[in-house]
Parts: sequence; C-alpha cells; structure tokens
Amino acid sequence: MLTATVDTAGMLEFALEEARSGKPVNVSNQGDSFHSRFDVMHRLPGAERLAVTVAALSDELGHSGSLKAWAWVNLLRRGGSNKAHDHPSAKFAAVLYLTGGSDIVVEDGERVAPEPGKLIVFDARARHWVEEHQGDDPRVSIVLSLFDGEMDMSSLAPPYLIGGGDG
Repeated sequence: MLTATVDTAGMLEFALEEARSGKPVNVSNQGDSFHSRFDVMHRLPGAERLAVTVAALSDELGHSGSLKAWAWVNLLRRGGSNKAHDHPSAKFAAVLYLTGGSDIVVEDGERVAPEPGKLIVFDARARHWVEEHQGDDPRVSIVLSLFDGEMDMSSLAPPYLIGGGDG
C-alpha cells in the first residue's frame, strides 16, 4: 500500500451535494451510508490532480501504462460501514479521504486512519472493510477501482483513463 497527499479543493462540497441529490447504489455499504454512481471522475472538481497522483503511485507499485478508472463517492453517517470485500477484476483500489472518520482495515491487519487529502492505493484483490463510523460528521471519500485489462464497466459509466488522458 502506498500513500500520498492530494489537494482536495472543491471535492468535499461536490461529494456532499452528490449524497444530497444523487440516487444511492448499494454495493458494500451497510447502515446509514451513501454510494454514488460510478462516473464521479468525469464530474469531480480536481479529477486531473487525483489522476496524476494515482498514476504516479501505480507506477511505484510496478504498473506502467494507462488504467481505466471507475470512481464513486462513499459517505458514511453514524452507524454506517462497508462490509469486507475486494475488487477481484481490478488491478488497484484507491481511496481519497475528504474527511476523517472510521479506519479502513486490510486483511493483512494494516489499518489506515482517514485524514483529509490522504490518498491510498493498494492491491484491489486484498479484502478490506471500513469499520462502523461513530462520528457526528459524515466520513466522506472518493473510491476508485483501477483496471488494466479487458474488464469493462461501461454499462455503469464510461471509463476515465488515468495515465493516458481523460477518456
């Protein structure tokens, strides 16, 4: 797992509005939570800043070339969590924290405490989960599944190309 810092200017406001006005998609969310549709990178303020940093970290993890990204807003209110899951067809998973809140735990026991602007990139096949959020303010993040092969989620949203320009 690698970490970096990303300038999140405008992203929290975008994510909160997405949660207020968007229709939720339930994937791994449990309790009082929100998972947006998968096209966030095409609409997110500062998406290119995030993409550049994700590309640099994926290079450090041994990947060269472009990646197809699908991204969403994940918002947990008090009592919300994400059950244990992985992203089996993806190469990497990435999480950009827009607020603090409950930890993400990876199956090897590694825990990451969210901090605004912290980006983590890790092997998408590693099972991971988010503990139940206990804060009064929501825990908000942008989550990405990054693919280098033939996996195609275009029925959900068009891919955003990282390392090769916006697609």
